[in-house]
Amino acid sequence: MKIFILKIIILVGFIVGILCWLGQYKIPSHHYMNTVSYFNTIKKEKKEIDIAIYGSSRAYCSYNPKIIDSVLKTRSFNFGNDAQRVIVSKYILKETLKDIKPKLVVLDVYPPSISNPVGEKALAYQMKSYYYYNFSFDKFKSVLEVFPFENAKNLIFPALKRNDFKYDLEFKKSNDYIHPRQAKASEYRGFVGYDLVMKEKINLSTKQIKALGEKVKSNTSSYDKFSEEEISSLVGFIEYAKKENAEILLVVAPYYSAFKEKGGYAEFHNFITKLSREHNFNVLDFNLHWDKIKYNYKDFKDKGHLSSIGANKTSKYLADYVAEHYKLPSRENDPLWRSEQPLNLNSFIKKEYKKKAKTLNASLTEDLKLESFKIKKFGGDKKLIIKLDSKVTDSILKKYKLGFHTFVNEEDKDKLAGYSKSKKRDYDAWDFDPEIKEIEGEKYIIKTLSTPITHYRKIKFFLYDRSGYKGLIGETLEIENVEIN
Repeated sequence: MKIFILKIIILVGFIVGILCWLGQYKIPSHHYMNTVSYFNTIKKEKKEIDIAIYGSSRAYCSYNPKIIDSVLKTRSFNFGNDAQRVIVSKYILKETLKDIKPKLVVLDVYPPSISNPVGEKALAYQMKSYYYYNFSFDKFKSVLEVFPFENAKNLIFPALKRNDFKYDLEFKKSNDYIHPRQAKASEYRGFVGYDLVMKEKINLSTKQIKALGEKVKSNTSSYDKFSEEEISSLVGFIEYAKKENAEILLVVAPYYSAFKEKGGYAEFHNFITKLSREHNFNVLDFNLHWDKIKYNYKDFKDKGHLSSIGANKTSKYLADYVAEHYKLPSRENDPLWRSEQPLNLNSFIKKEYKKKAKTLNASLTEDLKLESFKIKKFGGDKKLIIKLDSKVTDSILKKYKLGFHTFVNEEDKDKLAGYSKSKKRDYDAWDFDPEIKEIEGEKYIIKTLSTPITHYRKIKFFLYDRSGYKGLIGETLEIENVEIN
């Protein structure tokens, strides 16, 4: 009998293993796969994380580890994901703390993120926070807690999912997510920065900013919009982090809706402040520091999410707050930490560009000469850097659009942008309006590239009229075998 039971256990284990292996080919592509992939690299390299950040898209749009670490000399990571609710963040916390022991856990919240997900759309968003972590008992338990059985089954074993009762599994997958070109996105350790500005040019008045602060101080109403289960999930997150010897900081990223007259935001703020007193943790609400940080509409990509510019402001303020309220050891003297810190553009050009750039000394037209170029990786960003002849002026560049095409080898075709693949191209087109950027007294053209590709078979530069394509202008320049590093 014991042998029979053992055989059953082995068979079930084998089936589960096969389903998990097949499931990796059924998981949809999403930017969170990059976050988990980078985290897996950190685990493999056995690097410690000092500050772990959790929450929704407002977390991953707001808190940039690059900025935080440059101030605190720490190693931080952002685990935020689209519409991630606290009940799901609690699972992500448990899953990630199996491999890291952060000294500080930061959780970003706002009213919808504390509420449990209800409805097909909300549940679909939560799935994206589970897909890319390996099967575990904690994952199994959390999925059953959050999802109805049908969703839970497909989430735990994606290979069982059917489309129109047809088995549509394809044995190919992508390990990298490529953001759409129009998103103007760059990534670094889970943070996603967007070089976008919201359409509405709304700047809050001093009166509006002060009014929120006064409401918070004078309000005595209780906030009764959360169920006991939802509050329990939030407290559970806090207590689990404490059990793992991490300090807790609850943060609220800035958003315009907080300033609505009848939005109930003062009650929400006082709810989390009361909770902080009961469970001994700090709260940093950026909506109450709006005037100090000097937010304006350019700091937001929409009314609820920060742009790259706003995220940099917020991350610096967060780092200064942490420095004042927590004692985290510095890694400044750790050679490994120093070696992994991303150079900023100005430092690279000042210290390394000259020896690492490829010399061109080529003229596309009589008045536009390219002296050298380099495609450089900066953390999660890649930038095309072109040094111009000193005689090139803005008035010259304004006549042209710069064509820039990057050709790949056969094995990298799956990494091309979606539009390129739809056209069956073997290259990406990055054509753009060039502008002069002066650094250290020299003239450059800088272009950010959002791509996982690290080697090009060939690149091509050419010019055409900025008002629209009417044929090539001048010469075409081709360079073969280009590495990105």
